[in-house]
Amino acid sequence: MKFFILMKKQMIKILQAVILIALLAGISCSKNDNELLPDDENAPGLIDSLVTRIDTIRAMKDTTSITVYTNKSDVKIQWSTDHGTILGGGKRIVYYSGECCVGGNTVTCRVTSAGQSSEKSIKIHVISYFEE
Repeated sequence: MKFFILMKKQMIKILQAVILIALLAGISCSKNDNELLPDDENAPGLIDSLVTRIDTIRAMKDTTSITVYTNKSDVKIQWSTDHGTILGGGKRIVYYSGECCVGGNTVTCRVTSAGQSSEKSIKIHVISYFEE
């Protein structure tokens, strides 16, 4: 009898893990619908660089941090991505992706200050969780 109770508890834990993974995969591949301001063609570059910790991650397992370096202190920073999930905000974010987002994904950062804006993008390569 104890064996069946243990098996039932184990099955519940597995089911919970599967549901959590499905939820994360479902939200991690939605597009970010934040509207960005139009570029000011004559604005001096506000972004010095856009740097990622690693540019290739495994879906549903790995994350990477992306940092924007800017030459201004009073800035508004907006992040967007064509696929995947952005966690956090400000000068440093964490990027995460589900299995549905395997391939090259673009993360874009827009920095705005005193009516001027600059934008840079970086490509993150996502490999399948199941790939060896």
